[in-house]
Formats: sequence, C-alpha cells, structure tokens
Amino acid sequence: MRTEKEIMKKLTVDNRGLGCPQPVINTKKALGAKNFDELTILIDNDVALSNVKRLIKKTGFEINKEEKKDGIYSLLIKNNFGKTEDSYDAETKSEHGKNILFLNDKIGAGNDDLGRLLMNGFIYSLTESENMPGKLIFMNNGVKLCAEGSEAVKNLRMLEDRGAEILVCGTCLNFFDITDKLAVGKISNMYDISESMLEKSELITID
Repeated sequence: MRTEKEIMKKLTVDNRGLGCPQPVINTKKALGAKNFDELTILIDNDVALSNVKRLIKKTGFEINKEEKKDGIYSLLIKNNFGKTEDSYDAETKSEHGKNILFLNDKIGAGNDDLGRLLMNGFIYSLTESENMPGKLIFMNNGVKLCAEGSEAVKNLRMLEDRGAEILVCGTCLNFFDITDKLAVGKISNMYDISESMLEKSELITID
C-alpha cells in the first residue's frame, strides 16, 4: 500500500534561464491548472522572483517555503485551491480611468531639457486632475522616471497613493542597470503590461 507521501502529486516549474515574461506565464498556467498538491517554482533572477511572487499572491496561493541556494530561488506552494484565473484577471483590471504608457523620460524629440520639463509638468498636472488615470506603465527610457534622482518620483508617489497603479518594466530596469534604484511603482513583466494594454480602458502613449 502506498503512503500518503508517495501518492502526493508534486510538480516543478523550472524558470531558470528564461526571460520576461515566460516565468510569469509558466507559473500562471501551473497555478491555474491546480493539478498538484505541492508545486515548486525555480527562478534564477530577482526581477522574475518579484513578478512571480506578486502573481502567487494575487491568485490566492501562499508561499509555504522559500529558499535560495547557489543563486537559485525555490518557492514551495501547497494547493489550497486558491482563486481562479478569472479572479486574477478581474483583479488586474483598472478601477480608474485611462491607462498611460510612458516610453521615454521626456516628451518629444527636440530639445532634451525642454522635453524633460514638459514631462515633469505633465506628470504634475495628473496629480491636480480630477480624472485619475488607471495605470501608469513605464517602458524603455520611461523607467528612468521611476528611479532615484528623478524629479517625477514625488508626483508619481502622489498618484500611487491616490490609487493609480504604476507598472515598471523589469527588463528595462535591468537593461539600464537601475533595478536597485527603483523609487516608485512595482517591477512588472511583459505579460502583465500587455494585459494592461489590452484592457477596455483607453491607452494613451507618451513619448
């Protein structure tokens, strides 16, 4: 007769060496299927770790054990029959207004100083508006607006405190080597960003 340990279904999602957004997608599929008793998720970089842990929390699961050995993170999850994927998708929908995509740290392709002045003025104006944006999405050079030393950080924090969700591309932060300098918002991934772009809320692009 098999023991309880032997019949327990244990699965592993190996995200080592995978770039954004594959670790999130792989983990989301495994959690959504719920065909496990214990799920181990392997990750080898901090950005993917942050994104996957946020996904786990949103889907209603809990990390029962977290370890790091030789640069590899191991997350153990026990199936508590958490929320469905539909619940996760519903939670990611904006409850506010339009979503705004920032692709640069300045507005326009003319004078750089003027472009940065315009960008800071635009973000400040958002804090004074009665129409709150839903999500502020930062990619490419736009992620620099969310880093230490940016004049925009103060106003972005005000928007975040008022309920706007700030998503900052983790791949972009890594590229510019400023991940540890993120001062506002949360590190995101291409899956969440693409989902935000496809929401019914109108998307405005600033570059």
